[in-house]
Amino acid sequence: NHFETGECRFDCFDPVIDLSERFERLARDERILGAVSELYGERASLFKDKLIFKPPGAAGYGLHQDYISWESFPETFVTVIVAIDSADASNGATEVFPGYHKSGLLGPRDGMYRELTAAQVDVSKGVTLDLEPGDMAIFSGYTPHRSGPNRSSQWRRLAYFSYNAFSEGGDQREKHYAE
Repeated sequence: NHFETGECRFDCFDPVIDLSERFERLARDERILGAVSELYGERASLFKDKLIFKPPGAAGYGLHQDYISWESFPETFVTVIVAIDSADASNGATEVFPGYHKSGLLGPRDGMYRELTAAQVDVSKGVTLDLEPGDMAIFSGYTPHRSGPNRSSQWRRLAYFSYNAFSEGGDQREKHYAE
């Protein structure tokens, strides 16, 4: 929603690669798969894909972890952000909280999306991911993160591709979206 007026703002396609051949090629690009595979020490598999195109005025997302404890959700879940537009604090860039990924899930293992509180995460430790078009950032599904509102007059488009280690279920994207 708009951060001042509350007006409903559509800001995300999830999934996106079914709508765009270009995004499908990007999600499966060897430069991304190679980097994530190197982190795993084995082949990475695409799990989830979305485009957040945060228009001017769109509110941000609250502090949360991407990992949701569904029975089928891979523990090796990582997210790769690919910047289409510049991202910074003025347009609601993603802010991550390093080190917390080592603690695993900070909320209950009940399969529900839950926002985190300042009591669970030291918000003074946040790092804003200032990105330029073509930049990539990778973080664990356990990394707490959030984003502020887009206070600029420009759209801020970021592609979010999430992967799992192949040994943790192989290619699960179709199954995930079917669930």
